[in-house]
Amino acid sequence: MMICYLLQIHGIIFVIDSADTARLSTVKQVFNGMAADPRVVGKPVLLFANKQDLPGALSVEELAKALELSAMSTSAYHFTKCVYVLYIYLLCWLVGCWLWLSSRDDDVLRW
Repeated sequence: MMICYLLQIHGIIFVIDSADTARLSTVKQVFNGMAADPRVVGKPVLLFANKQDLPGALSVEELAKALELSAMSTSAYHFTKCVYVLYIYLLCWLVGCWLWLSSRDDDVLRW
């Protein structure tokens, strides 16, 4: 399904709706399937827990546990929270992160 997107990949930015707990099992399935793909293994992953301002939103720690990120030893990852109100700032931050991801050397571990 995502094969054409993974051919020349340098890193992953994965946004999760942290208030949509009903679809968490689907998110886990998609994320873990993508993270296990040989074209993704070893590439840096940036995860955003979006909609942190909504009632009932899962924390970054709860989402990391639900996605079993501690078992993901093949890629460097960073998980952070965000709020959709700050969309413009998020885009600027994404550009900065993307520049960092594209310039990092492969020996960098979790940050």
